Amino acid sequence: MRLIKDHLELVGAPNFYTWSSKKINSITLARCAAFRTVFEDAAKKIKAPFNKNLLESIDLSYIVSINSPLVLNINYPNAILINIKPLKIDNLCKLDIYTTVATMMAGITFFKRLPFNEAIVFDFLKSLLIRIFGKRFGLLVSSRKTEFEKILREYVSTWRSGVQDIDMFISQFNELTKIDKGRFVAYSLKYTGVEGLPVFEDYYRLIACVIGSTIPNKVFKPTLVAANPAVANQIASLWHNAKRIS
Repeated sequence: MRLIKDHLELVGAPNFYTWSSKKINSITLARCAAFRTVFEDAAKKIKAPFNKNLLESIDLSYIVSINSPLVLNINYPNAILINIKPLKIDNLCKLDIYTTVATMMAGITFFKRLPFNEAIVFDFLKSLLIRIFGKRFGLLVSSRKTEFEKILREYVSTWRSGVQDIDMFISQFNELTKIDKGRFVAYSLKYTGVEGLPVFEDYYRLIACVIGSTIPNKVFKPTLVAANPAVANQIASLWHNAKRIS
């Protein structure tokens, strides 16, 4: 069951890399393990109950500057790459500590064995899309809501086999709402930010972004959790209970 896409269409970037250790070392600005105590203290201040997850994510995390629009980047088999380029900072001292913790915690998601939960994906995306487009484009009107849910349910059902096509979904969504891809992205960005945009097309990104947004930071928007707090709690529970990939 392939749940992680190779390429993220909406942001136009790889979902993960498979670079060698030599390549990782050549682009590393700092290893997060060198600042373990700092990150542990920060997590305690925000009362983040991440314990083992935090420790594991620190050991896997590297601060880099690469050509990606995303702060959270993954390198398989064993690296979380925290990319400072989108943050537009020129000094590591300017890197927000909580943003780093949030990115590490979101990143460890990709090294967990997460069972696919179709209901969670459907409920989360439904709530998020209604938040973004509902009132303005009539998704709450009973007849249109029924068709919207049908389109979304069919799209989410393709995630299990890894053949989801975000362009096809947006095309069908456009037929219902007259929102083309450009407007879909533009409206969504106001709510998800660049980092959260991939939640519409990748299971692990969806889980990771929700986890990241539970921590006050400058990358993962709290509006992701606000879209449906109950589902966000389900996602957090799924994440906490998932085992590390050995």
